[in-house]
Amino acid sequence: MEEGLRRLRRGEAALYYSQFSILEALWTAVRSIRRGRFNAERFRAGLLSLTFSPRFTRITENVEVYTEALKLYEMGHEDLIDNILYQDSRVFDLKFLTLDEELREFIRGRGLRDTTITPEELPL
Repeated sequence: MEEGLRRLRRGEAALYYSQFSILEALWTAVRSIRRGRFNAERFRAGLLSLTFSPRFTRITENVEVYTEALKLYEMGHEDLIDNILYQDSRVFDLKFLTLDEELREFIRGRGLRDTTITPEELPL
């Protein structure tokens, strides 16, 4: 995983984010706060980098993303944020970098187009 993340840091891939990526990061921050492991300065630096660096491109969801995300919910995947982020990748023809094996299994188990990729799977 470390090598894949190093490649991302070196700028060897185009990176996209959504407002829902930030919401997901906020939920992760909340879990870190509850565990007493939250680093506010690091979190703030990450947000500033994400929102102001030209390296990251923000995508804006459309109606198709939202309606398809709801279909995933109806199919049994109840994490609506993950559903939106997955549909972003599908609709905009992007790879979805994730560590969420449950989501990956759901996508594969339903025969959906798998746009997910883990850091280990990033091409050299």
